[in-house]
Amino acid sequence: MSKQSIVELLEGFPLPPPFTSRVPALQEPANYGTDLETSVYEGQIRSGYKLPMHPYTVAFFNYYNMAPAQLVLNGWRKLIGLIYLVRTSGYPTTVHDFMRLYLEVCFIKNVAKSVGWYYIHNRVRIIKGGPKSNKGWHSRYFFIQRPSGRWEFPRKWNAFCKDYENKGFLAPDAHTKKLLDHIKRRGALCIDEPLTDQELRHAGLIPPTPVVEPCVVLGHKSPELAVGASSSRTPSIGSL
Repeated sequence: MSKQSIVELLEGFPLPPPFTSRVPALQEPANYGTDLETSVYEGQIRSGYKLPMHPYTVAFFNYYNMAPAQLVLNGWRKLIGLIYLVRTSGYPTTVHDFMRLYLEVCFIKNVAKSVGWYYIHNRVRIIKGGPKSNKGWHSRYFFIQRPSGRWEFPRKWNAFCKDYENKGFLAPDAHTKKLLDHIKRRGALCIDEPLTDQELRHAGLIPPTPVVEPCVVLGHKSPELAVGASSSRTPSIGSL
């Protein structure tokens, strides 16, 4: 992505401080970057990618030892959609409860002939639909930087992500079954369109009162201050 396209994207989907963005160098692939950087695709940003990440999202990527950019757009929407269903169910849930439910209803599969991308496949159809066209999505990415410290999720790409046997503390329990039965009764969540900011806030995926400040978009030669993004998308009711 060009510097201008990143600036325009982040006007509508601003990064909170202290995170900043960097334009990839010429022919720099998405699985590169420094230890203080993680790659992200435009489609993910438009589909609920928020920093800092929700603990359920962090648990998913740590379970698979997977970098967030390895999850294709359809998979990203399914993950965010499942978190939404759990968080708005009215049932008290922990990170372990979420992962138990996820492993009961979904699993990952490698995208054929890919370089490390994965998608989420349904075991139980509680989420339906998806973007009609993702053509060219893999070429529209940039890097998000943090000034110091470690990311709470894997940064490096893993070519051998896989599902493990659903045993031990992540085996489904009575609470999992009650939660799943409740979600089934609500009907499948349609993800043809991304969840709105209103819905993401309702699920606790973004803060209720986000602080929006100007973001810095860095090229690989010289820094440039992006236009401050003080406006947000108008909330609307998504397809439920």
